[in-house]
Amino acid sequence: PDEVPLGVDWEQNCILRVIVEPGSIAMRPMTGWDCDQRPAPAPSCSPAQIWQKAIAAGAPKHAVAELGYRINPVGRRVWYFAIKGTKISEMFDDEC
Repeated sequence: PDEVPLGVDWEQNCILRVIVEPGSIAMRPMTGWDCDQRPAPAPSCSPAQIWQKAIAAGAPKHAVAELGYRINPVGRRVWYFAIKGTKISEMFDDEC
């Protein structure tokens, strides 16, 4: 951008990762992503509904998972579901 002097390293951070854990919420910029992605609208599914989809797909009921919501490269709204330390990693359409 014009306001950044020549010779200064600069990387635009236009995607933020929102991390929600029991007792805390944090936002961190994600580097290395293009800024031409459009913001995702509010999801139609709740995290509880995504858990139910994951259980129906074979995920255990007693686990901690990483959930992510975004628009994929072709413009579909999707949820990412993964359980660390396992091979369970799924994408679910945001259709509830």
